[in-house]
Amino acid sequence: MLQWLYAISNPAMTSFVKIGHSENYPEALIKDFDLTGRSPLPYRLEYKILLKDDCYRIVQNIRKA
Repeated sequence: MLQWLYAISNPAMTSFVKIGHSENYPEALIKDFDLTGRSPLPYRLEYKILLKDDCYRIVQNIRKA
């Protein structure tokens, strides 16, 4: 199963970096975040990569580090 591994930030929240995985395109997730209106500034996609392996395990190891 293909999944996107991504990192998202927001300049309004200087210590915020979301690392996650999804079958959806990360750009679609950013659009959804921006539509919530919770932040005065738009979210930024910092990194994305399409992986074939289990992204859940990879994300957990990144979060532990």
